[in-house]
Amino acid sequence: GDSKSSGAIVGGTTAPRNSSKRGISGDATIITIFTSNYELETSSLETLSRLEMFQNLCAVMVEAVSGRDRHSFALSYLNQRLKETVRCKNVTINLDIDCGEGDTRPLVRYLRMLSFYICALLKQQPQSDFGSVDVSVT
Repeated sequence: GDSKSSGAIVGGTTAPRNSSKRGISGDATIITIFTSNYELETSSLETLSRLEMFQNLCAVMVEAVSGRDRHSFALSYLNQRLKETVRCKNVTINLDIDCGEGDTRPLVRYLRMLSFYICALLKQQPQSDFGSVDVSVT
């Protein structure tokens, strides 16, 4: 065989020379995120931290977007969906709706449905109309 080959034989092929450094626990470029609506219990954190791949696990509390930021989020979400789906250069959206409080998922579901409907209507227009789009949601 090749005297320069230093990889182990795995399944009939030579494993990459740095394969021992691969995987979640040995690769700092892989970030693992658990999400939950509940706080991570201390016993669960301790148990997970015993595993090599989660030895640096830390809990980070994230709160739902609220107040004026919630309206900005909704406006940004619609703007992004319209620009990507309909491929228009300039989108102006007047968003005059109650964006609610608390859990953001119902708002995102509503915005997803709304953006789908708006895009479907815009796609019915001639392509030349997509340079600039004005949308009003009330």
